[in-house]
Amino acid sequence: MADRTINLTMLWVADEIAQILDNEQEYFEYGAFLNSRLYKELMNYTLSRVPNVYAVIKDGQKISEQCNRRYCSGERKLHIETVIRQGIFEIIQKKRDWIQHQLSNSSEQSFSPSTWFT
Repeated sequence: MADRTINLTMLWVADEIAQILDNEQEYFEYGAFLNSRLYKELMNYTLSRVPNVYAVIKDGQKISEQCNRRYCSGERKLHIETVIRQGIFEIIQKKRDWIQHQLSNSSEQSFSPSTWFT
């Protein structure tokens, strides 16, 4: 069996983004990050600003939760969260008009009769 290289940081960042967006969903702009384009931009922003950690595993082997937690210290997790929040702020500032347009279009569509029964 061949070995695979896994970017553990990508897994941590994806989990942390999901938690932040879930916890902050009452804020208007956070809903825009459900758009895959902005989500990918946030993921790239974060991964380019934090040190990445990789693990080598055998093909077919799963990453254990213990291994995953062992490499993601509280300090590293806090750093990732801080960078994600900075990324959200920067992306919102750069793309505010586009975000407002996208969100207003999606809310207008929910009031059109064609979407009532879907």
